[in-house]
Amino acid sequence: MDLRYFSENATRGARISARMRRKGFTPCGYKIWSRSEEAYVKRHYPDLERIQRCVPHRTSRAIQAKAFKLGVTRKCKPWTAAKVLLLRKLWVRGSRDDISRAFPEYSWGRLRAKASSLRLRRPSQQLPAIHPLIEEIRARGRKLDLTLTDIDHLTKNRSYFTSSRLKTNPHIEPLLRAIEALDGHIEIVWR
Repeated sequence: MDLRYFSENATRGARISARMRRKGFTPCGYKIWSRSEEAYVKRHYPDLERIQRCVPHRTSRAIQAKAFKLGVTRKCKPWTAAKVLLLRKLWVRGSRDDISRAFPEYSWGRLRAKASSLRLRRPSQQLPAIHPLIEEIRARGRKLDLTLTDIDHLTKNRSYFTSSRLKTNPHIEPLLRAIEALDGHIEIVWR
């Protein structure tokens, strides 16, 4: 590879930069930031409405990007191993308030992003089943910290309990296997 290629590109880049400064626009037609606009962003950054009133031709996203380039945005605090471990413990069982109190320096969005990168999942809120017997089995599974998929695996059903919320006429065989697997028994009481 020839070094002339790199020197030609550097020369071309310098010419384009000089033309942009001279004309005041980028090759795509965007207006270049002036020093007074940059100073205004540095002085008033978190207040986007105030900056947009002063610089009406800039979008809020452009202002945020410029603030980031100027270094006036909040600095991201690095994640330590202890903080990651605490997040792993709290994410599954803790409430949103508990997690926010444990990490006051991070926003909820940043906590969610970190949990997503760690592939952590919060338990979903289960809607109650229509049939009371299925709801009893689901409640017993929650008490034993079993998911519906775990109950299906224990009872050797494919996805009976995973998709059981709307069943109005359940089959007796999967219910009997689930009651037995969850250490229960059926009792008939006559009046």
